[in-house]
Amino acid sequence: MVAPFYFIVVCAAAAILITLSLVGWTRRNVPAGMSFFLLMASSAFYLLCNVGFMVSANRETAYVFARLQVLGINLACVYLLLFCMAYSGRPQRLSPISLAFWLTVAVGTFLVVWTDPYHHWYFRAFDITQMDGLTFRAGAYGWWLPVLIVVQFIPPLYGVAVLIAEYRAAQGVIRRQYAWLIFTACLPPGISALIAVLRMVGVESLSSITPLPLAFGAVGLSTLRVILRDQLLDLTPIAQVLIFDEIPEAIIITDLQGRITQLNPVARRLRGLKPGDGIGRLSRDLFAELDGAAQGGVVTIRLPDEARPRSYECRYRDLKRKDAPVGRLTILYDVTERRRAEEAYRTVVDRSLQGFAIFQEGRAVFANRMFGDLFGYEPGDILDFSAEQIVRGVHPDDLPRVIDGQRRLLSGEIDAVRSEFRIMRRALEPVWVEIQAARTDYRGAPAVQIALVDITEQKKVRQRELEAELERERAELVSSFVASAAHELRTPLSIINTQAYLLALHAEESVRKQRAALIESQVFRTSKLVDMMLKMVRLQRASPTLAALAPEALVKDVCASLFQGGLMPTLRCEIIEPLPRILGDADLLQEALTALIDNARRYGPPGGSIVVRLCMAGENVCIAVHDEGPGIAPDQMDKIFETFWRGDTAHSTPGMGLGLPMARRIVELHKGSIRVESAAEKGSIFRILLPVHVEK
Repeated sequence: MVAPFYFIVVCAAAAILITLSLVGWTRRNVPAGMSFFLLMASSAFYLLCNVGFMVSANRETAYVFARLQVLGINLACVYLLLFCMAYSGRPQRLSPISLAFWLTVAVGTFLVVWTDPYHHWYFRAFDITQMDGLTFRAGAYGWWLPVLIVVQFIPPLYGVAVLIAEYRAAQGVIRRQYAWLIFTACLPPGISALIAVLRMVGVESLSSITPLPLAFGAVGLSTLRVILRDQLLDLTPIAQVLIFDEIPEAIIITDLQGRITQLNPVARRLRGLKPGDGIGRLSRDLFAELDGAAQGGVVTIRLPDEARPRSYECRYRDLKRKDAPVGRLTILYDVTERRRAEEAYRTVVDRSLQGFAIFQEGRAVFANRMFGDLFGYEPGDILDFSAEQIVRGVHPDDLPRVIDGQRRLLSGEIDAVRSEFRIMRRALEPVWVEIQAARTDYRGAPAVQIALVDITEQKKVRQRELEAELERERAELVSSFVASAAHELRTPLSIINTQAYLLALHAEESVRKQRAALIESQVFRTSKLVDMMLKMVRLQRASPTLAALAPEALVKDVCASLFQGGLMPTLRCEIIEPLPRILGDADLLQEALTALIDNARRYGPPGGSIVVRLCMAGENVCIAVHDEGPGIAPDQMDKIFETFWRGDTAHSTPGMGLGLPMARRIVELHKGSIRVESAAEKGSIFRILLPVHVEK
């Protein structure tokens, strides 16, 4: 039963290795995938030769398979070395020439075995024996066997040594992969060595049933376990080695005594070292610039092959194994181009006529000369100033607006802000600046960039232009006012002049009295016109005396005075009580309401009614005057509040064209407004809207 069981185990092992070969072929494009396929395929070839040997019907066929087994073992040993190098990420250690050499040795030693019938170096005597219908080897080996085993031993031992070296630095699942691969790789060579020793000491029984195929079966099972449990070929440690060798930063690893244990190619280039040079030397001797350099500090290093020194930012990290410190990792980031760009930018910015500054974590980390000049400081004095210290230089009237923009920008409510404000420079007059601030990144961290432009001269120019424009408008208003006033005064003066002339011609007393009365009325009208013009002028500069007023009392007083004078027999007042109080000048507001009522009387029909209604309109107190006049044409709505403008172009209606302008000006002084609604032949409604007084 031993022979059939042995045969079944070898067949099963061959099947496992064939399956693993197919797995390797499907993963041939991943790192170490092709070398894994070659290793499994050559191992499967060896086991298939064993199966062919056991089912051979005669000595000659068995002799062929016995010799072909050597080819499978030789190739498996070479491909094991190739796989170890590829898996550990160091395929460059096995150059194409070295690989070709070992393949030549493998094929060459196999050819010696293949030609064994002519010289009998491998088998001194070859024979077969039958056990349970299966063929097994019988005979003795020659002197070529130990030579072959030594040759076969070298590549696997080198590969195992590489795996052991990488195993020490590996972690987690990668470490488990290394452990199982080391165990798997040691199985066939170890058993081969054991068999060779036993055969050389004369244990010939091993010629019949050898455990070497079983070792290859164990290799298949162990490899299958690593693939299924530890993700072999899916998760490889190659990236770790590639990062160390290919990362653009210089990496220096030192032990607890400060001796260098590893340098990547970039670090070696800093001193022009070859691979292996510098290992064991003190870091402070080889890289004196790093001695005392702080975390994040920048050091200057002159490379052997460059004329200008380069700048490197230092980053350190302690290395630990099981929480025990074992060394230190130093990473040098090349910041030369960044610093050169910053220097060029700083040079340009320092010469700029705009003020530039960068604030990070609430403090100034960069400021050009113009920024310091605008605030009355040297640029170096501003560095490390807090944002609050800078804001103190803003004019008090502009400070709330600036603080609000700063808050919204820092909170992320807005990405940028643009405004104008004044800066109170030390011992100097204030300057107007335009600010543009935006969130940005500075050296990899969030920051706020500020640009200031001195617009003081622009403001002065705009102020002069505004003053000139206001002067032109004032001159036009004065000219228009004078022309209108002259026109209004010309009529009564002409009447006075004519009546005075006629008065002198008539001797009859009754006619003279009539002429004198007419002159007196025109003098009164002229005097009233002058008074109203003076009042208009005073209203342009007036500051009313404000007090809390009851609007219903105000309206009642006006209506009562008009009733007592007998001027408004058709006037009706509608008052809703109580209403909130308003803040105003009682005399001025009564004058404005009287002007509106008088305007309604003048343009209303004889016997027509006038209604004054007091009510609330939203948050305002509304005083509305309704008349039954002819209404106002739509094209005249914008003109009724112009000084001296009158809807009656023939001037047949009494009035001077000053009542409505005075009323609007008075209402505006009380922060109110006048609104007009009118329809042809249906009358007009003038509404005075005044804000409600809020008691503090």
